Amino acid sequence: MNRVLAFDLAPKKDYIEYINRGREERIGTMKVSDDYVRQCEKAKEIQGLWNPDVGDWIYSYGSRSIEKVFGEVTMRYTKVWLPVQEDLQAILRYETPLVMLQAFNDWLYTDSGYGCVNGARFHSMQELWLAFVMWERFSKVWDGKDWKVV
Repeated sequence: MNRVLAFDLAPKKDYIEYINRGREERIGTMKVSDDYVRQCEKAKEIQGLWNPDVGDWIYSYGSRSIEKVFGEVTMRYTKVWLPVQEDLQAILRYETPLVMLQAFNDWLYTDSGYGCVNGARFHSMQELWLAFVMWERFSKVWDGKDWKVV
């Protein structure tokens, strides 16, 4: 059964947006796939940096849905933070956006196991930026199942 529940920003009882498992859906400005949820779940270093805030996107194990945070996050152990591109870029802490883009460009064109040669592993910019952050900050690469130290 396909179900998608959209909501407006007026105060209501439920502030949850559902997506179908196994399908990509555009939620706000974020492209969410099962692969991205799995990659975020396995990125323990990234999850450890999360300070829940209104507007964050999370995957909830309980409802098995993607939700946008509109208040206090309880039972964090049942949630996976799904950082947007801006969150991922903030983790890198480069001096300027230009320096960050140059590093990203250099990474794309290296033989790091990713880059343009193997870019087909990633099906969205979210996945690609997450891979860059994991490589740059934590020296890890995605093997299709988990982040491995290189």
